[in-house]
Amino acid sequence: VILPLEFTKVERAVGLAIDMINENEIDDIRLNASKLSASFHIADLYNSYENFHRACDAMKEKIIAIIGPMLSSAAIGTQIACSKLNMPQIAPIASETYLANNPNYNYLLRLVPISTVESLAIAAFIEHNGWTKVAILASNTDFGINTVSKFREIISVKSWTILAFELFQIDKVGNLSGIENNLHAIKNSGARIVILNCLKSQALQIFQYARKMGLMDKGWCWIVVDAIASEASYLPPDLNGLIGLRYHTNQGQLYQKVAAKYYHRYNETVEPLYLYYFDSVLAVGYGIQAMQRQEKQIKAAKLICSDVNAIPWNDGRQVLDSIKEASGPSTTSSINFTSTGGPAKIGFDIVNLHGRTWSKVGNWTNSNGLTLDDNQVYFLQGINHITDSGSFVSGKNLITTTILEAPFTMIDDNHAITGRKYKGYMIDLMDEI
Repeated sequence: VILPLEFTKVERAVGLAIDMINENEIDDIRLNASKLSASFHIADLYNSYENFHRACDAMKEKIIAIIGPMLSSAAIGTQIACSKLNMPQIAPIASETYLANNPNYNYLLRLVPISTVESLAIAAFIEHNGWTKVAILASNTDFGINTVSKFREIISVKSWTILAFELFQIDKVGNLSGIENNLHAIKNSGARIVILNCLKSQALQIFQYARKMGLMDKGWCWIVVDAIASEASYLPPDLNGLIGLRYHTNQGQLYQKVAAKYYHRYNETVEPLYLYYFDSVLAVGYGIQAMQRQEKQIKAAKLICSDVNAIPWNDGRQVLDSIKEASGPSTTSSINFTSTGGPAKIGFDIVNLHGRTWSKVGNWTNSNGLTLDDNQVYFLQGINHITDSGSFVSGKNLITTTILEAPFTMIDDNHAITGRKYKGYMIDLMDEI
């Protein structure tokens, strides 16, 4: 398992899945005398090169599959090594479009749909509310940019307007650089609907700045993506009314059992993010079981990917196909891959932060579109209805020049009382703007 240092709770989910399979607590998986085990390798969240080397390290241990890493850009580095040596890889939440139907990544399986699908769900929510103007704020990474790229295409087709498109920088330790400038640009654009695409740790920093600058007041709507809405851990109470999209988990057949087991073991609620890792272990288990039933003999090999003439794993394709073709219950919807390695069921839950709890208020599927309970939806500060933009000069100081000509611009003879030097139609119009 390859994971970033910031998400070590992945080990808990993976460990629980392995224990439950080995102890025959998953009714649909029986591995006879075989037992699962895992090793964990820490790699930088964004660094493809580092993740490539962690994959190489893992394959020296005679494994049958790699789970992780977390982000799509990191998954590419890993897949370069895996595809070269025929090693099956499950990237639980990798979602970038370039991972799908790519012949260079033919040993990759994904548990969530590609990011362009999430853009369709966001667009449906915006259209449902009658909005046509938005601002986009995203991290300047493959994850941040690619998720909203499809949304920009949709906006162009629908003739909507992006009032601000801001990308923020992240340093090596995860701090945001220049985020205040990005937020000022959004505020000055007149936008009131902000789509935020980044990780939760980054979002919490952004909300602190946005709150101080008045971007979290009444009349604002922030829509956050799956990477934020899928984490159930602490969110500040003043984010009440936040809108989120998260991959449709539907609390699958195993959810209650696994959630209870996780809580009993760790004294905390399992977050949706980590359920994907639990289900990745299930997918491997279903694949092994399928091979056992077909009496296929699999022999793990010590693989060296640094050699120029690296020898691929002879049984790798067989293991990959067995995992891909196997299916069964899970903590989410179900384990069921398409021929291209993605999930067979595609959908997103629309969630609304009520207090500190994400509440499901609707859903979007590729077959049925958007379903939303408007009576359960509210925005920041408890507002039920907002417009998509304010004044385009809000927060700006503009200097204009004109000529004195009645009734447009005239000297105000009562300026000692009114405090204004000029009056007239142009002055009244600027006041209204």
